[in-house]
Amino acid sequence: MHGPKRKPIEERFLEKVIRKNGECWEWDGFRSPAGYGMIYSNISKGPICAHRYSYEFYKGPIPNGMYVCHKCDNPECCNPDHLFIGTNSENIIDCLKKNRHPIRKLKLWTVLEIRRLYEEGWTFAHISRVLNQEKSNVRKIALRQTWKYV
Repeated sequence: MHGPKRKPIEERFLEKVIRKNGECWEWDGFRSPAGYGMIYSNISKGPICAHRYSYEFYKGPIPNGMYVCHKCDNPECCNPDHLFIGTNSENIIDCLKKNRHPIRKLKLWTVLEIRRLYEEGWTFAHISRVLNQEKSNVRKIALRQTWKYV
């Protein structure tokens, strides 16, 4: 015996998007650690990015190997007018121009603060949110896998 049938993805997608005219359409559902909206497809085995689904739903197929980028820099935005297709290189250049690339130089005080907070019992996730750092980098710094000389 099977459980209740899952609603079509179109319906589930539209239920989770808060639409505002001319503004970002906020995703009101599950998000990735990086803040991207995620939705389970009826076809794929895992979740897909809500902004990618939005692009395909409103604009059409995404060419193989291409990225769906945000003009607005809001990872949870699903407004198709805020989305554009680009290569990985174009996406990285866009991130760097907007000063939001995750690979950024750390200052010594940030490293010391990460270690201090970790020693006080803070979780990697909490430290990463408070200091606006990638959780994986926080973990490596706190466990002295990187910045070993400090």
